Amino acid sequence: AQILSAGAVPYALAVGFPKVTVGILIVGLINPSLLSASGLVRVLANAFPVFLATTALVVVCALALGYTRFDPHWHGLFIPWAVVNLFSTCLGEEAFFRGFLQRELGTAGSNRALWGGVALMVAALLFGLAHYSGGIDHVIAGSVAGLGCGLAFLRTRRLEAAMLVHFGVNAVHFLLFVYPRPA
Repeated sequence: AQILSAGAVPYALAVGFPKVTVGILIVGLINPSLLSASGLVRVLANAFPVFLATTALVVVCALALGYTRFDPHWHGLFIPWAVVNLFSTCLGEEAFFRGFLQRELGTAGSNRALWGGVALMVAALLFGLAHYSGGIDHVIAGSVAGLGCGLAFLRTRRLEAAMLVHFGVNAVHFLLFVYPRPA
């Protein structure tokens, strides 16, 4: 465990192999079309405005709740953290919350617009609840982030878009704010 920001709780980098396994299972077996190289630049360009808006909302929310504080810094752990975060955390969580849960709930009823909205909200709230170990402030900020990830997915129907938003929010948190949270 290392202290990445003055006054922060210790952070230890860990690879969540169950998350990676579930993510690969969902992407590879359930719906292989969720990830693909075709049109990737267009997908990421469509997701970028959602990333910017989501990041702004999550930052405002986290600062207002006192969950974090501004603390720009570079840490040598960033590169390994980024690889693990993108390919373990973001892939696994987005495959489950967007690629499985949001996608399946969105097709549950005949009214696609209604069920798409229900699926977006349910997946975002459950995503927030999955972050309960960080406290209620993390649940609230996580739900806002989950809403942005879900909107990116809804807009493009591609996991890469949700992963961009998720990873981008996490990277901004890591590089510009106390990480993982103040002690």
